[in-house]
Amino acid sequence: MRSVNKFNLLRYLSKWKYLIFIVCVLGALLVYRYAMSNQEYTASTVIRYTNQDASRGKTPSGDDIDVTEIYSATVITNVLEDLNITTGADTIRSKCRVEEVTPPDEEIRKQALLEQGEEYEFFATDYIVSFSVGSEYNQSFARTVLDSIIKNYFATYGEKYINQQTLPNNSVRGSDSQYDYIERAEILDSWTMNISDYLAAKKETQPTYRSAATGYSFTDLYEIYQSYLDYDLPEIYSLILEQEVTEDKDTLIKKYQSDIGTCELDLQNMQTKINDLQDLINKYSAKNKEGTEYHFGTQADEGNNSSDYILKDVYDEHREEDVIDSQTTYDGLINEYVALETEKEKLEVDLEHKRKLLAVFTDGTEGGDMSNKTLIEESLNELSQELNDMYQTVSDTVDEYNQYVGAYNVSTLASISTEEKINVKMYIFLAIIIFFFGGCIGAIILGRSKEFLDYIMYTDRKTGLPNRAMCDIEIEKYASDKLKDNFVFALVKINNLKYVNEKGGREAGDALLKAFGKIMKRAASSYGFAGYNGSEQFICMFEDCTLERANDFKQYLEELVRYHNVQTPNSTIEMSVTVAETNDEQVYDIRKLMGATFRKAADEDRRSNAAKIAKSEAKSAAKQEIKADAKPEEKPENSVVSEVEPEVRPEAKPAVQSEAAEAQHEEKPETQPQAEKETPQTAAADKSTERHEGFRMPKTFEVSMEDDEPRASDNGKKGSKGLGKFFGKK
Repeated sequence: MRSVNKFNLLRYLSKWKYLIFIVCVLGALLVYRYAMSNQEYTASTVIRYTNQDASRGKTPSGDDIDVTEIYSATVITNVLEDLNITTGADTIRSKCRVEEVTPPDEEIRKQALLEQGEEYEFFATDYIVSFSVGSEYNQSFARTVLDSIIKNYFATYGEKYINQQTLPNNSVRGSDSQYDYIERAEILDSWTMNISDYLAAKKETQPTYRSAATGYSFTDLYEIYQSYLDYDLPEIYSLILEQEVTEDKDTLIKKYQSDIGTCELDLQNMQTKINDLQDLINKYSAKNKEGTEYHFGTQADEGNNSSDYILKDVYDEHREEDVIDSQTTYDGLINEYVALETEKEKLEVDLEHKRKLLAVFTDGTEGGDMSNKTLIEESLNELSQELNDMYQTVSDTVDEYNQYVGAYNVSTLASISTEEKINVKMYIFLAIIIFFFGGCIGAIILGRSKEFLDYIMYTDRKTGLPNRAMCDIEIEKYASDKLKDNFVFALVKINNLKYVNEKGGREAGDALLKAFGKIMKRAASSYGFAGYNGSEQFICMFEDCTLERANDFKQYLEELVRYHNVQTPNSTIEMSVTVAETNDEQVYDIRKLMGATFRKAADEDRRSNAAKIAKSEAKSAAKQEIKADAKPEEKPENSVVSEVEPEVRPEAKPAVQSEAAEAQHEEKPETQPQAEKETPQTAAADKSTERHEGFRMPKTFEVSMEDDEPRASDNGKKGSKGLGKFFGKK
């Protein structure tokens, strides 16, 4: 009985290699998508506060170090503007982390102080700053954002704690048409003056600083703004005032009248504050004088004590005032008085300026020269654009300076590094390995399952060869197309299977089929398909096989059968082989070629049967003649029986009688003449050295036999049901 193919790993891997490859690729893609969907990129760096009081947790200005300012709203807003990112500030802030770095020996110091009962205090100066993003971004984005955060924090830190002067906002409105010409000139003048004052202070504190980005120093920028104040703005003023050019004269006059009224009220309020402050200073001076006299003993009246020069009445009198800070010292009161007087003088100057402008436009002509309007408009727009561009230069210079002073007090100890939360390459590598082994296991399961299925559905259990269903499948495969040249169809029949079944039972017939199935499988292994079609018939289909090779197959099969008969004389096989080839038959349809083969087999069977009948009749006649010629007396012992074969009489007898006589003759072999017998060992020895074209039988050839129990079969039934449907038989 044919068993399932032996386990062969390489065969399965080779057969299902494309499936294994697809499984590996799909598995790697799935793992890649999973890894990327859960990926996180983190950029980090280490900063250190290097100012003198950093070890005590103080900034250069004496304020406490607050590391949360690294991702403050101001810093993150500047980052978004620099990088032109539309993500919300809170989203960026939520992904920032700041962790302090504690030196290893600090823990030892902490434990030692606590064990001694001393107070422990530590302020970290090193911090790890990190920024993380999800899989929707990449490593470059995380690094860029963190770099911008550090840069803007340095600028903010330098501006807030070191360079505490703030650059005025850009409020250039020289091209704003909602203002009149003179108002636009005044706005430009005021704003330019503010920037100039800021730069004047900076050039005094940083006379040697020069920006690497803009190439300007604070002195250079101050001189540029002074040129605007000294030349450009006065020129525009002269064009407006000389020709009294306005957009809407009535509206301008009403505005100046309103501004004058406001300035007058401001001056009155300012004068009230100055008077109150002067009164407070006088009272403070009087009390201070009394305290001094008491201290030096110049006033020792009864009831005076050291608390009399504490100015409770002065404080109580001005406690309700919002402007006066009654808790200031005498120097503070004097400074406040000076500031109020300075502001009063500015208001008076501004009031006088507005009165003069009102007088100019009130007494002047209507509208002014149109050509001057065009010139003034162009001059205002040009100056506004220049001031805007210059303000950007000033801002860049100040930002770089703030970064410089900030980095001088806060430095980075390492460049920004990025790392992945998930090592995607390692995941993909592991996925390929895992899914490769999974694919191999799947290939083995599929391969073995197919073999088991083929064995169950398409294997004949008795012969171990493809069964009738598989033969039909093979025939249908060739029936769809025209056969090629050198295609051979062979029909092999076991002629004595019916006789073996009748004499030895089905077990003997199954054993004979099993033995012949092994022989058939061995003989056809290098030719092509060979299967058992049932009813004593085996069919073979060989591609690219000439008629000569088909005859070689036939001879080889006969050699194997003869050798089997020699090895197992109690279970001999009688067979016949008929072959048909497309070129020889000039038939290229599988069914027609099969029909030609079966017709040839039928002709060979008729000739064989006729020969057997003639031989049987001849033997029977010879026996009868010998009996008739024999005398009753005994012959001498030395008499010799003639070995000449008696002449066969041409008497015809019924086929049934001949077959019965032949069967009777085969059952009693001892009555046959010695000349007709042949020793099996002698025949095997003679055939063992025979040569055929393409074959050589080894002298010690042995057909392997399995020990499986044979099963009952229908091998004794008449007819050829397996191929009947191809020839119209039922």
